[in-house]
Amino acid sequence: MTSMQSKGRLLLFLAFLSAIIPVMLMRDFTPGDELRYLSIADEALRDHHFFAFYNHGLAYADKPPLYMWLVMLSRVVFGTHSILALSLLSVVPALGVVCVMDSWTRNEMDGPTRSLARMMLLTSGLFTGVALIVRMDMLMCLFIVLALRSFWRMYTEESAYAGERWLFPVYLFLAVFTKGPLGLLIPLCSICTYLVIVRRPRLIPVVWGWRTWSVLVAGCALWWGLTCHEAGTAYLRNLLFHQTIDRAIHAFHHEEPFYYYARCIWFCMAPWVLFVVASIASALRRGVVRSRLHTFLIVASLSSLVMISSLSGKLEIYMLPVIPLMVYAAAIYMPRASDEWWYRPALAIPAAILTLAFPALALTHCAGLLGQALSQQSDIVLIYLAALVLTLCGIASLRRVSHAIPLITRGVLAAIFIASFALPAFNSRIGYRAVCAQVQAMSCRTGITHIAAWRVKNAADMDVYLHRSPDVVPQEADPMTYYTTPTLMVVPGGGRGVYTVRVCRGGGRSERSVAQSGPLNPQR
Repeated sequence: MTSMQSKGRLLLFLAFLSAIIPVMLMRDFTPGDELRYLSIADEALRDHHFFAFYNHGLAYADKPPLYMWLVMLSRVVFGTHSILALSLLSVVPALGVVCVMDSWTRNEMDGPTRSLARMMLLTSGLFTGVALIVRMDMLMCLFIVLALRSFWRMYTEESAYAGERWLFPVYLFLAVFTKGPLGLLIPLCSICTYLVIVRRPRLIPVVWGWRTWSVLVAGCALWWGLTCHEAGTAYLRNLLFHQTIDRAIHAFHHEEPFYYYARCIWFCMAPWVLFVVASIASALRRGVVRSRLHTFLIVASLSSLVMISSLSGKLEIYMLPVIPLMVYAAAIYMPRASDEWWYRPALAIPAAILTLAFPALALTHCAGLLGQALSQQSDIVLIYLAALVLTLCGIASLRRVSHAIPLITRGVLAAIFIASFALPAFNSRIGYRAVCAQVQAMSCRTGITHIAAWRVKNAADMDVYLHRSPDVVPQEADPMTYYTTPTLMVVPGGGRGVYTVRVCRGGGRSERSVAQSGPLNPQR
């Protein structure tokens, strides 16, 4: 890579970080997985659990320990749950994925084409979104990409074989230790399918030989042994069978039809989905696969999609490791794609959609469809400005379709940066920090220490802010008469996701707090 190309990549990374750092600094933790992970980490530190995790006393065997250890380490180092530090656990792996793919394909594309590939990957809908949230998926994606590159170096570079034959199983184990079996299944399916297609199936037992399985078995045996020692066989059985085999065969959550990913790929890879899908389809239809690596990336992405589609439980985020493979496979085909009839429409259509951002927001606002609370926020100006930037970049891209990728990339990053400054006004729409602060203030003012919640999602995880879990009132009960002692009750308020704090004096008497939390606080 020349100094000019290195400078271009550095500038892109700085632009990406500049766009998302305000989001990381200003937003609240979501009450779903993010707040749950923090609560689990707090409980593990408090009870000195390092291999078996619990969520308010209930076994939580859904995830392996590695990511939880990182969350716990962040809590110890910073003394609190820093959303900036925890977000970096996704942002740094995201940039790592780009660097690995970039260096892996340096002999397949020239500098400008690789630059376009970086832009497409960093602004693909799901990839950008996962880089902004507190989850372990991006870290697993990095280890999967490293494992696939390690295999490729063993397959094509004789000089690299000695070192990569040990790194390959280490990356595989780290992927499993981060998220679970998906970290092993995607490389296994990709590599075996490719070796069968290129008529070299005899290499399968070489790649997946005694070294690979020795590292995997030794690592898993140590992990499972320590888990069994810490939590017993019931927890281990839950981890090995209920959370893996049962989910794969008959999911108890997120069960979707086989074609689920064919339906959601359109927004997971937006705005580049038309170009990526058309490039891969054209390469296969015309038989114009430019190199062995191009073949491998196409085979790995398509076989992985088929594999995750075959599992019973499906989520959009399971597609994450496939996106870098598909984007770079499409980018390798780009010199040939520029001569195809579909090339300009594949870039012009998303540009045309972006031009509708500002008028669509204005019409929705004027029609009152944004909701009264949202419409009253002064920071809606920032949202309008972000939409205007998207519209202008869409217009510019339509005028210069050959430059659509860098223009759209700049527009998307600028829009994220501008809209991020509206987050403080909308934070009560995102998490529970505001309502918990109100509960604590009311508790100090009234002297009431008993806290409860009724029909509040994952209310027990409010202990991250309250340092104790509120009691959860059954949904069918009347929250105002459920307790005979004075209670601070968090209940749904004046709109979907809006929560109001009520002072219940006992005997059915209550007083409503003037402060609300939820999607928005209309009285602010």
